[in-house]
Amino acid sequence: MTFKERIIKLFSGDSSNTEIIVNSPFEGNTFSTHMLSNYILSNNIIGPSFAVLPTLGMIKAPCDCTIKKISPTGNSLSLKAGKLELIINVGVMPFTEDFDKYYCIKVKEQENVKKAQTLMYFNMEALYEIDPSFCCVLTVRMDNNLDYFVFANLQSVSFDSVLCTINVQNS
Repeated sequence: MTFKERIIKLFSGDSSNTEIIVNSPFEGNTFSTHMLSNYILSNNIIGPSFAVLPTLGMIKAPCDCTIKKISPTGNSLSLKAGKLELIINVGVMPFTEDFDKYYCIKVKEQENVKKAQTLMYFNMEALYEIDPSFCCVLTVRMDNNLDYFVFANLQSVSFDSVLCTINVQNS
């Protein structure tokens, strides 16, 4: 579907789209993803990302979704809400040793979760000690089912902050 066709469809009142409101899974202060040392995230290769310097060591579900995948090191979750995929990274440098002392996952793969449900806890102080540039990142995996969107321009976020509203094509 071309950009012009998407715009016409968006403004024609076509009900074949589902609107998903994505809240912040983090609490903290935001910063530009261009400052991330991870090339894939800083250049939005997977999709647009939102970066936060956390002030609380907890991750909550940004919307009603299913836990699609949990990384072997426990620092990353892939969530599915209909056709929308969200990726949460807690620290962009995964650790291979003793990750249990840094991350405490409270969900299982394929589990359905509700918006604001706690997904994991993390030891913020310990992570800052081993990685002074520690941060959390939410990425929206882009595909042909998504209409254009942008993240809200916020200096800080809490769990009830709306980061974006995304129209996902049902057909």
